[in-house]
Amino acid sequence: MLPKIKKNVLSGPRLLNYLGFLLLPFMFLKIYKNLTISDVAFALSYLFLSLIVIPFNIKSYYNNIADKNVFFLPVYLIAIGFLFSLPNSFFPIESITAFIQVIFIFCLVFPLLTLLIDTTEVVKKCMILLTFSTSIIAIAILVFSISGVDLTAGLLLLEKGWGGNRFSFGGLEPNVPGRIVLQIIPISCSLFLITRFKIMKIFNIILIIISTYVVIYSGSRSSLLALCCGIFLYPIFLKKTDPSKSLIKIYLIMGILVIIIGAFFIRGEESSGLIERYMTIMSIKTSYSSLQRMNLIDQAVEYIARHPLIGAGFENFHFLTDEKINVHNPILAIWAENGAIAMIGYSMIYVLLIITCIRAWQYNFFGDFLLMGMAIMAIVMIIGDMFMANSYKRILWVPSLLFVHYYNLHRIKSQ
Repeated sequence: MLPKIKKNVLSGPRLLNYLGFLLLPFMFLKIYKNLTISDVAFALSYLFLSLIVIPFNIKSYYNNIADKNVFFLPVYLIAIGFLFSLPNSFFPIESITAFIQVIFIFCLVFPLLTLLIDTTEVVKKCMILLTFSTSIIAIAILVFSISGVDLTAGLLLLEKGWGGNRFSFGGLEPNVPGRIVLQIIPISCSLFLITRFKIMKIFNIILIIISTYVVIYSGSRSSLLALCCGIFLYPIFLKKTDPSKSLIKIYLIMGILVIIIGAFFIRGEESSGLIERYMTIMSIKTSYSSLQRMNLIDQAVEYIARHPLIGAGFENFHFLTDEKINVHNPILAIWAENGAIAMIGYSMIYVLLIITCIRAWQYNFFGDFLLMGMAIMAIVMIIGDMFMANSYKRILWVPSLLFVHYYNLHRIKSQ
């Protein structure tokens, strides 16, 4: 926690932190290479906070960066693998910038959250800002998919295609916006339960429907699987958080929403291609992309068998594959790129998230609907990650890291 400092002194870093969350989904708004506007906001917030905290309490500052940072050991192990594998890189600068991203997320942004966010209200504001900005993307994709009209006048770079009637923005593969939008669905469900205003309840219901539609029309099979998992878990988690809730009513409401979304989805030939794509989940051999991913996994396993301890260099393994793209699994990817030690460290990050979800469950999510929604958000992020290449991590990791911190706030308060 922060040492005692006047609240008005923290207003600047806190506002920049809010700005970072607001701009987090717009990851295509880059200043230089992979450096986004959101990154700059987080970095400036961290810098200003450092100037405030260090003169008052150096020990507190150090503790939050290292001693109290649960991700410090995993990152340390990743660093060892990175350093051993760096000489093998085809493009060392790519490896270095990829590792800097890891440092940025887990050794800068996460300590920033633990230092700056100390109340439920601040967490809620961060998630509302993230939900609001993501809703702009979801609504824009919805309108564009139905009418062909780009409400953003080209600002979001909306596009259709990618091997069918799939929709995306910012020049990103459709699975990326699918997962970006997916993570706000459980948050919108929580905000629906928390808010007292009917207009906000209606807005969140509409946003849940729109977001689910966008996830489906992204054509991302990993996002669809993660969505189904979230739908399955939500009633169970809700009952755990508030035993007075009726599971029958919950399933009835969810059934009505599924019917509404289905009515939009199955509306003619435009949906046939997506339906065929989703059918390949049960039959991998009928999908070229699925066969390609299986081939990439085989190539990664073969490379790991020959080089278990030292990899091809961070973000460099794809240069060795026949397809020149990375394996769509972060555990195999990190192992092939940085060796077994880094793989252990990276796996520990997922394990820490899962352990936090389990502990939150054991505490009945402290009766907090937002914490419950954020736990589901973290779970669907992990599930989606297992089928994807490891890029665009900030937009997916940062909200889940906030969940870890939010759980810790509740745990400390309950002691």
